Amino acid sequence: MDPYCSTSRRQAGPIALDARWTVPGDQPHGSSGSAYAVADLLQAYETEKTLLLQIEGSGRLISLEASIQLSLNSHTMQDNPEAPNLLSLLCLLPYGPDVSSLPRMLPSLKNTRGTSLALLGVAFLFNDKGRLRVLSPTRDFVLEHHPPDNACLTDMRSYSMHMAADVDKFGTEDFAQAVNLLSAEVGNISAVLLHFWKSAPNWDELEEFPLATMQVADFTYQTYYGDCMALLTEASKQLELVGSSGSKAECTWFMGEMLHMQGNIHQAIKKFNEANTYFEMREDQVGVARCAWSMGNLLDDLNEHDEAIAKVEEAKAAFASFNDYHSAARCTQSISEIYRLLSRCSEAVPLLLEAKAAIEVGGDRRGVASCMQDMAQVLLGLSKYEDALFELEAAKEIFE
Repeated sequence: MDPYCSTSRRQAGPIALDARWTVPGDQPHGSSGSAYAVADLLQAYETEKTLLLQIEGSGRLISLEASIQLSLNSHTMQDNPEAPNLLSLLCLLPYGPDVSSLPRMLPSLKNTRGTSLALLGVAFLFNDKGRLRVLSPTRDFVLEHHPPDNACLTDMRSYSMHMAADVDKFGTEDFAQAVNLLSAEVGNISAVLLHFWKSAPNWDELEEFPLATMQVADFTYQTYYGDCMALLTEASKQLELVGSSGSKAECTWFMGEMLHMQGNIHQAIKKFNEANTYFEMREDQVGVARCAWSMGNLLDDLNEHDEAIAKVEEAKAAFASFNDYHSAARCTQSISEIYRLLSRCSEAVPLLLEAKAAIEVGGDRRGVASCMQDMAQVLLGLSKYEDALFELEAAKEIFE
């Protein structure tokens, strides 16, 4: 009998446990020998979450909560004093950490390997292709009733922010390595940062966290990996409360970009206008230019092509006046894309060549590859198939 199914489908009433569950140190809430796949357990949890986590009128915990508590009180957990804290920390990571990263992630814990083995032994963890994961029901219960220790939480937050900083490697020779790392970890990093923002931080705690939050958002913006909307929403609330208008403006702009990516055009317009207001209040002309560029791209999606070109041209002129030639070149690339969509491919070609040359000067290899990719699309529109294939192959080589 699968322990999870036997508890989750029990009718309300006195808790009945398998005989083997009464043995301290056994596996009351899960079993590595289960006939059910992890995906099945997660699906069952999602459909029965409300039922499973309720408290009966008599005050008795339902079977799931009782079995988790039994595991927490087992001899194995008692014999490993660091186990409860490590479990609480791992419950913050929905995708689990790579096993080999634990000593670097949590230097304050002395025996992460032995402690994680203990957690595996009582079925709190499962090994998912080298990652130590915790099932959602357990994560919810443990985080509510047994929050992580502050010292180790600081370690995890620092480690997460250090990984987020890898987004600064975009456009460099380390780009591919950074994407591989962040694409695997962005879900965990977002969860750790979201936990921080939900803790209602004080002003003196905000030095590094807004930057890390924007770096995660920038990664999603550039690669389409992850979903950081919940993170940005919570950060925006807290930044407004503490009066950090600069970070609030950045956060609002990224929210507009995320909404645009999700196809929520009208909400994106509101966010870009809101961000523009914050940037203007701060006399941040670079931020104002970014909002103009974003609005131009958005207007193009609404088939308002003339207005879109005018907005992007406005942004391009502003960036050029700040000597930000890389951003100006990206605007040129955006205009070329509008021309391509209007079947004005012959006009798009010189714009893409101009953009590519300026981006190449700045050393942004990924930006160069993006221009090549766009050029291939334009050349296809001109029926120059061999030239288009050449551009695609050159772009692929850079991306790889």
